[in-house]
Amino acid sequence: MEEQLNMMRRGRQFKQLMNKKMDGVIREYDVKRVEIEILRFLAMSGERNTAADIHRYLDLNKGQISKTLEHLCTMHYLESMPDKKDRRYMHYILSEEAKELVRRINAIWDDMHQQIMSGIQAEDRAIFNKVLNHAMANMERMRHLYNPEKKKSKKNIKNLDIFFIRTIIV
Repeated sequence: MEEQLNMMRRGRQFKQLMNKKMDGVIREYDVKRVEIEILRFLAMSGERNTAADIHRYLDLNKGQISKTLEHLCTMHYLESMPDKKDRRYMHYILSEEAKELVRRINAIWDDMHQQIMSGIQAEDRAIFNKVLNHAMANMERMRHLYNPEKKKSKKNIKNLDIFFIRTIIV
């Protein structure tokens, strides 16, 4: 049991390795790591593309999200569109300028996925994914024990390291 918990804590190792692999993209496109995380999330999120969605899934500081989204819009990587039903909400859409950057980011993620999953059978991946989902649900329940005022949401991923591991596995 202790070994499995230590493995989950090693999600930081994955994040550090990913950061090193992203260095070239960061320099070439003059973007920050948090901007890469947000662009990748928005590329995969479909209609869940508001600042609140980003906060919910990536667990980033709301002020940081706001500044980052503003900067990505200034760089013409994102376009903001008001919600049709409630104009207080803004939806963020990848611009054409961002598509090549996101393609490069995804290529790096795909390469990491290939390397990490090399030699692991599909059945084993499915078992790992099931166990990881269960562990994430347990962590979500624990979080609500310590923060009962926050609403429960099955969609929340409050542990960024687990988010990184899960996106690599799926």
